[in-house]
Amino acid sequence: MSSSSTPYTIVSQEDNEKGSSLKFKSRFIILGLAVSCVIAATVFVFFGMSSQGNHINASSSLSGAVSSSSFSSSGRVVSSSSSGPEDIYRTAGCPFSRWFNNLPSNFGIWGNNMENKYEGAWKAACSNPSGSQVDPSSAGCPLGFDKNDHNYQTVLGQGNTLGFLAGNFKILDSIPQEVQHGLLAKVGQTFPTIFRFSDFGDDSSKIRLARLAFKIPFGDEPGECSSSASKSWYNEFNMLFTESLDTFPLANYDDISVFAGSPDVGLWSKFTSSLSFLKVLFRNGYRFYRDSSKGILAKEYYTQLPYQLGCDKAMKIKVTPIQPSCSDNNSKDVCCVPTLTDNSKQQMALGVASFISKCGAQFDVSVQYKTISSRTQDVIMRQAATGWDEEFIQVGVLSIPPQQVTDQSTATSDVLKQSLSESLSLSDSQTSGAHKLFMFHPILTSDSHRPLGEVNSFRSNFYAQHTQSRYETILSKVFKDSSDPKPPYKVPFGQWKKSSSSDQLTKLFGGSN
Repeated sequence: MSSSSTPYTIVSQEDNEKGSSLKFKSRFIILGLAVSCVIAATVFVFFGMSSQGNHINASSSLSGAVSSSSFSSSGRVVSSSSSGPEDIYRTAGCPFSRWFNNLPSNFGIWGNNMENKYEGAWKAACSNPSGSQVDPSSAGCPLGFDKNDHNYQTVLGQGNTLGFLAGNFKILDSIPQEVQHGLLAKVGQTFPTIFRFSDFGDDSSKIRLARLAFKIPFGDEPGECSSSASKSWYNEFNMLFTESLDTFPLANYDDISVFAGSPDVGLWSKFTSSLSFLKVLFRNGYRFYRDSSKGILAKEYYTQLPYQLGCDKAMKIKVTPIQPSCSDNNSKDVCCVPTLTDNSKQQMALGVASFISKCGAQFDVSVQYKTISSRTQDVIMRQAATGWDEEFIQVGVLSIPPQQVTDQSTATSDVLKQSLSESLSLSDSQTSGAHKLFMFHPILTSDSHRPLGEVNSFRSNFYAQHTQSRYETILSKVFKDSSDPKPPYKVPFGQWKKSSSSDQLTKLFGGSN
């Protein structure tokens, strides 16, 4: 692990005592928890997932994400014969159809089923559900940036914001030649970076996972593997991470079909899908249990799924905290990340806000890779629940310098919020919700780092679909000013309006905007 230049400050004796008092449970307890999880997982897969089928309309149109919705008649989902996700990105050149082909016949129905369930749960939460079709606000529907998608029966949505911060990504001066592709070919360079930390799980859940997303400006350049392809069609590099889990609980299209409640799923498919879940549980369960009480900025994060590395390799990325957790460190003269006494969104966001205001944070970035061949292709494309054994290679450092964070409910950087408001001419409501204005979708990247595998192909379409649905449900009345440009928005990298805030932001970005 690399040394840190973060300006550490002294933590209180009380914080250190809280951290040192958290000891690991015996392995027998862990084994008991694992067995309980196995039973719960099996019940969930055989009975819980099958209940999703109750919300299925097998004849749902592939041209609309939610056939029962009255909010929009526009198409939102891609079928196996379509050219790509709908124009939610509003940028020419969406590469979906070029990157993903030979999609299953039920591909579009899966997303429809999941959005039917989400919108149905959201409407059920309205005090006057029938009125939601006309005016969600007067119908007493849940609205606003503070709403957690996961409260409405979806697991592939946007959770509570636990940090929205500015920083930078420095690629090491020397990394192995075999990983110098795409963004990682910019050896020694520093890139502006926007970070978003969030949670995974509904607000009542006792077990919640932390997630990390970041976006980096990555220009449109001649393609590395094709003279006609561009490195970044959206001029960004976006990546998503989940704490502790280095594999994904759904392995392939078969598991997605079970998960999404496809009408033709049988008991055998449900059983094999449960094996994927259990495989991930046994591989990662102890690490998750060990780190569950650590603060958001002291956890390890993994992409879980593979991404292209150059022309002939696939990579996974790990982000490792440099700052210690108070539960691992008894020193009184360093700034350690306080442990969590509960997993409420309030405490997790407050922990991020307090720490970043004092100390800043850094993370080592490492990649592991496989060469794509007939021998490895099935593992890369269809075995997302299977771990890789290749060694991780450090390629850079993510830095979040100290910055003022007044909004402790979302740990949103004051400077970042102000700069976005000035540069995009945001209204007051948009400025307050800036932490959820932008997309961190993995398809918003380059040919050299495009999402790989069957699970990623589904996510690449569904995230666009669900974004549209969010703006027609919980965010449908947030933008009251009719002059507001239609969301979602794009971070104005390189086009910040000159001000004292943007000058401070440039410093956080490492000297570049």
